[in-house]
Amino acid sequence: MTSESRVEPTRRGGKRIAAAKVRLNDSVARKLAAPKAGQILYRDTELPGLAVRVLATGKRAFVVDKWLDNRQVRVTLGDVHHLTTERARQLARQALGKLAEGIDPTKEKRAAQAKSVSLIEVLDAYIASRKNLAERTIYDYRRLVECYLSDWKSRPVLSMDKETVEQLHAS
Repeated sequence: MTSESRVEPTRRGGKRIAAAKVRLNDSVARKLAAPKAGQILYRDTELPGLAVRVLATGKRAFVVDKWLDNRQVRVTLGDVHHLTTERARQLARQALGKLAEGIDPTKEKRAAQAKSVSLIEVLDAYIASRKNLAERTIYDYRRLVECYLSDWKSRPVLSMDKETVEQLHAS
């Protein structure tokens, strides 16, 4: 860290997270000290909102940290070992632009992931959440999907509406 960095606590979910300000570059981002427990944010002095989050495990990631509608939004941009500081700044500007428009990039990402969840993924999640299902029940569920819904198992669940089901059922 440089001599201009200082540690200042911030709040997230009622927890205090230490934060320091530092001029980020590729070399500095990879060498930032990890805390003994929890996480620490090293905020960029050049682009407000951009930071490197360092976990106690040593894992480091570029993040955008900004308030939106009275709640803190933290968007992970990528690992510091796979992303240059300049590319992180470009991505941060895009994320900050969306946040300035009132759009939460994390909600957009979750919505896009939800739209792509397939029938077989839903079945796997259901089985994983039901710890008390008998082996035979699990076998039957999987067999029914393979036998009767094999054309549908890779299809996104949210794309299945009444007309789609009727068309697939008629063929």
